[in-house]
Amino acid sequence: MMCQKRKKKCDRLTPSCTACLEKGLQCVYNIKLETRLTEGTKQLSKSQLIAQIALLKSELNEGSREIGRNPVLGLQYTSSKQGRVLTYGPTSVRCLIRSSQLQWCYTAIWKTIKEKRNDWKKNHIHAIKVEEIYSIGNPLSISGGNSILEALCDCLPTVHVLKHSLDRFFNCTLFKEFEILDPLKVASDLEECFISDQEGRIMSINIYEKKNYYRLGIITRILTIVHFKERVPTAVELFHKYLAAFESAKSMHIERAQFFMLKYLFINARGFTAGDGGNSITIINLALSTAMQIGLYRTENLGLFRDRECYIKNLCVLIVQADFESSFSLGSQLQVSEYFLQDLDGRANPEISEDGNFSTLQYFLFLRQQLAGVSSTHNAPPLPLSISKLKFSLLVTFGELKHYLSRTAYDPPIEFQKLYAILLSLQIIANFSLIQTQVSVDGTLELQQQALICHIASLILVFNYMEALYNDQLLIKGGENHIDACIDIGLGLFLYHNVLPRATHELVLIFSDALNTNEGFGVYSTNSNDVDIKHFNEIVDDFLKSDKDIDFGANVAYKYFERIHENFKNNRSKKLDNLLHQSYLFIVCDEFSNSLVQAFKEPITLMTNKPDGMSNQNIPFAVDDNDLFLDNALEIFDDEFTSFFFT
Repeated sequence: MMCQKRKKKCDRLTPSCTACLEKGLQCVYNIKLETRLTEGTKQLSKSQLIAQIALLKSELNEGSREIGRNPVLGLQYTSSKQGRVLTYGPTSVRCLIRSSQLQWCYTAIWKTIKEKRNDWKKNHIHAIKVEEIYSIGNPLSISGGNSILEALCDCLPTVHVLKHSLDRFFNCTLFKEFEILDPLKVASDLEECFISDQEGRIMSINIYEKKNYYRLGIITRILTIVHFKERVPTAVELFHKYLAAFESAKSMHIERAQFFMLKYLFINARGFTAGDGGNSITIINLALSTAMQIGLYRTENLGLFRDRECYIKNLCVLIVQADFESSFSLGSQLQVSEYFLQDLDGRANPEISEDGNFSTLQYFLFLRQQLAGVSSTHNAPPLPLSISKLKFSLLVTFGELKHYLSRTAYDPPIEFQKLYAILLSLQIIANFSLIQTQVSVDGTLELQQQALICHIASLILVFNYMEALYNDQLLIKGGENHIDACIDIGLGLFLYHNVLPRATHELVLIFSDALNTNEGFGVYSTNSNDVDIKHFNEIVDDFLKSDKDIDFGANVAYKYFERIHENFKNNRSKKLDNLLHQSYLFIVCDEFSNSLVQAFKEPITLMTNKPDGMSNQNIPFAVDDNDLFLDNALEIFDDEFTSFFFT
C-alpha cells in the first residue's frame, strides 16, 4: 500500500516488501487506496462528515485508555419497603437520583402531586378495586353459570358488537403502527369459537382440541381496549388471570405471546404502568419465554403458524423493542439473547447504515449494542464513545433534527417509529452523560449540559407530536367526540409515558445540583423574550455535529422547560386535556412538571442574578434533608396502584 501511495515499484515480497522492510513500515497488500479513502464517507454530507470526525476522535481517545473493571456496575439502588426488595441498575432514574448530591426540595411539590393522585383514584375506583394484588381479597361474584366460560357468555356483548370492536381496533393508529396480529386469523377465531343465537347473543364457546384459550383471550383483550375500557366485567378479569397463570408446555402458542404483548401496548398507551416501566418487565418476559419455546424467531418455523409472516416478524420486533425499553428503564440486563436475534432478520446488524435508510429492527440492534456495554462485568464501558456514536447515528439516519423539532401541531405527525428511535437515542445520550458524571470528575458541567439539550429536545418532540396526532385524528374522525384516548392518541401517550418521567426527574437532578453547587449556569439571561425555539433547534444540531462544548446552562434550560410546558398546557384543547387526564401517569407527570416550574422559578432567577449570594436558606420552603428529598422523589414511581389490569 505504501509503495502504491508513493508511486514506487513494489517487489511484492512476503511477509513484507523490501521498501517497507527497509523503512520499518507495516506492509499491506491488495488494498485500493482510492477505495480505502472514500469507503464509508462518500455518501455523507458536510455535517455528517463533521460528526464522523468527532466520532473518530472519541474512538482514538477511548483506545488510549486503560481497560479496567466496569465502575458503572457500582451504581445500584435497592428499595426495601415492608419486606419488598427491588434493585435498580445504573440507567434507572431511581439510581441517578439516589446517587446525586441533592440537598433540598420543595415539600409543596409532593403535597400537590399526592392530592392530584388521590383525586384520580377516587374517580377511577373501579379500576383500583380490580387491580390484581388487591382483587384477591375481594368477594368472588360472577354470574352466568358454574365456569368462567359460562360466565363469559353471560357478560360478553353480541356478535355484532364483537365484530365492530375488532374492526375499530384493527383500523386504529395503535394497531396499525405495530401490527402484531393477523386480522384474518382473529376474525376466523371469532366465527369458530363463539356460538350465538339468532339475535347474536353468545350462547356457548367452543375451542375444539388443544384447548388454546388464548384465541379467546386475544378477542377479550381487544374488548378491554376498545369496548369495556375501565369497567371490565369480573368474568373477563378472571379469565385473563387464568391465562396469565398457565405454565405448562401445552399453553405455549403464538397467541400467548400476542396476548401478553397486547397487554404491554395497552398499559403503555393508557398510562397504567409505573414511571420507570417496572410493571412491563413481567409481561415482556412471559411473551419472550413463549416466543423462545415455540421457536417464533426461526425462519423455518414461520409456515407452521396461522399468522402471516409479516405479523410474526412485527411481534418479534416489538418484543425486542419492549425488552430494550424495560432494560433501559430499570437498569437491568437485556433479556433477549443473540440466539433469538440471529434468524430474526438476516440483513440486520448492529451497525448504522450510512445511506440514510431507516430500519426499525436494525436501529434497535444498534441501541442494544450501546446499552449492553453498561452491564458488562469486565471492561469499563466507553460511555463518551457511545455518546459520540449515538450523535453520529442520529445525523446519519435522520438528518438534522431541526426538521423534526420545527414541526407544528398542524403539520402531519412524524412517523412514529422514527420519532420513537430519535427519542430513545436522545434519552440514552442524556442518561449516559449523567452516568459519566457519577464515575468521572472530568467534564461534569459539559455532560450535564448535554443531558439538558437532549431532554428539552425530547419534550418539544413529544408535545408537538401529541397535538399533531390529535389534530390528525380530528380530521379523520370528523369531530372530537369520536376520539378515543387509547386507540386514537395512544401512540402519543405511549411516547409521553416513556419519556416524561425520566426527562423531568433528570432535569430536577441537574437543576438541583446546579443550585446546590452554584455552578452550571449559562451566560444568557433568563428573560422570557430570550427563549427562542428556532435558536434552540440550531443548538441541537450544533451539539450533534460537533464534540465541542455548547453553552446551555441550567438557567437557560429551565426557561425553555417553562416555556415548552406552559405552551403545551395552554394551547391544547379542553377535549384533548380530558383525554390525557384519563392516564394516571399523565396526571402525575403533568402535576410534577407544574410543581417544578413553580419550585425552581425563584431560586434559579436569584442564582442567575446573584450567583455569589445564594444559599439554601434563601430558598423558600427548602428543607436541608437529602433523604427526605429522595424518598419523596422516588415515591412518585413507587405507587401501589400503578400496575392496573396486569391480566
